[in-house]
Amino acid sequence: MGAKKLRFIFCVELLAFSAAGWLWAQSAVPTPTFPPTGTPTPTFTAAAPNTDTPTVADTPTATPTSTFTENPFATPTWTPTWDPFASFYTDTPTPGSPTATPTITYTFTPTVTGTIPTNTPTMTDTPSISRASLALWPTAYSNDWQRWDGFNWDIAFTYLIGTIAEKDIGQPTNYLNPLRLWLLTSDVKYAWLDEKGDTPAFASGLLLSMLLNGGTPSSSGSAGSNTFTLTGSSMGGVYTVMSKSVSRTSAVHFGYIYGFGQATSNNDWGLGPSMTYSQLIPLTTTSPTLSNVQNSPPNIFYTGFNTRLLGTNMKFEIWKPFPMEYNPVMLDSQIDGLFAFNLGYERWDSGYAVLGYFNFRFTIIPVPPPY
Repeated sequence: MGAKKLRFIFCVELLAFSAAGWLWAQSAVPTPTFPPTGTPTPTFTAAAPNTDTPTVADTPTATPTSTFTENPFATPTWTPTWDPFASFYTDTPTPGSPTATPTITYTFTPTVTGTIPTNTPTMTDTPSISRASLALWPTAYSNDWQRWDGFNWDIAFTYLIGTIAEKDIGQPTNYLNPLRLWLLTSDVKYAWLDEKGDTPAFASGLLLSMLLNGGTPSSSGSAGSNTFTLTGSSMGGVYTVMSKSVSRTSAVHFGYIYGFGQATSNNDWGLGPSMTYSQLIPLTTTSPTLSNVQNSPPNIFYTGFNTRLLGTNMKFEIWKPFPMEYNPVMLDSQIDGLFAFNLGYERWDSGYAVLGYFNFRFTIIPVPPPY
């Protein structure tokens, strides 16, 4: 009986001391409010016993304040801010004024990552290719910035410098034979069918050219005469051409030219062209074979291809008078950026020639916009 009584008294005393310690801790230390993240570590400083009964006027509270600006496209970044010199706790509060009030401020800082897209306005009406002509012959397109059909009037200047290399049967290869021929051409056409879908473009027009001779070439390879003479010869013809785009910057062309030099040279008024364009073939070489060609057919068939590669317009055309002795065929090229200098290749049954020439072309109608 005595042992049970002693154990009961021990348990009562243990509970009494535990309750007293807990009550002393609750009265001596204010209850702090912790931040949402992190565990603050309280620091106690021992002080001398105070016989006075402390009176706490206010109960310190710690209320975190969150301020932020909402951005639905940003990735939020939480940045806590605190005072490193402040104490969360004090062991002895001063009567009449609370101490150890932690101040915690949360700042919401949005972080925007990525690149804001910007649109640069571009002019879409600018022709992506030079459309109205190939090297010498026309296409079915106009040079209008807004449309591909309608009227178009071009002026072309062609200067045949001479042959770079020339070879004929029974003759040695000749180099650098001068020709010095000027050709001033007016090209007026009307593109009467616009290209839409699978439908190609069609145009018909009139060609008129004046021939100027800067010197008489010599078949022996010498320079010949250096005098500049107005021969009074002219060429003319009507044409129809079909063009079809195969990509945004490429197109193919097929055309037919009928020269009316013979028809107008025999009239009573003496007006009109005196030559057909097929008679230009013998003038582009010093070969005696082509110089003796007697017939000058009015029919010329030509085909061409133009494209834009590496920012440069490139044009190629092949034309052939039909029927004509020795079956001459001419290949012309024009590549922008070579100071208007171009190369041509002429082939006939018994020989060939490589030509060098300059070619300029200007559009009169339609008038391009001032910008």
